[in-house]
Amino acid sequence: MKVQTKSRAEGLLEYVGGILLGLMVVIVFANVVSRYYLNYSLAFTEELSRFMFTWVVLIGTVLALVHNEHLGIDILLHSLPVKARQVLCVINDLIILAGAAILLVGGYRLTKENFNWPAPATNIPYGAVQVIVPVTALLMIFIVGHRVFCDIGAFGKEKRG
Repeated sequence: MKVQTKSRAEGLLEYVGGILLGLMVVIVFANVVSRYYLNYSLAFTEELSRFMFTWVVLIGTVLALVHNEHLGIDILLHSLPVKARQVLCVINDLIILAGAAILLVGGYRLTKENFNWPAPATNIPYGAVQVIVPVTALLMIFIVGHRVFCDIGAFGKEKRG
């Protein structure tokens, strides 16, 4: 049994995602309590929790990619011979690379356009919130690029699937 250790980057992503998720829960709970008991809604909580949710989802996407835990239908994959399975995995990863490249370019443009546009309640620039899109796209490109490189080097050997 192979024990895989976590990289520092992976640990950092888990830590940041966990902190953001915890803060999001606290902020939303504080707003619910404030509305229920004080009849006063904290205007910034909805906006801030939405921003945090965006970051948590995209960080989680990268972590799922690291562990190869995205949803998928692998009945066909496991019925194929090893070499065909490896080819299919590389094709799948190349499609993911293309999608991540599109996300990187589009996310960069979106971030650049929205850096001078502040959110109404928090005054946080939308670009600062959206910077997570190109950052996670770049991380995905590195992760999947490394995976493709390793998979091509391991053709013919039982590896992934």
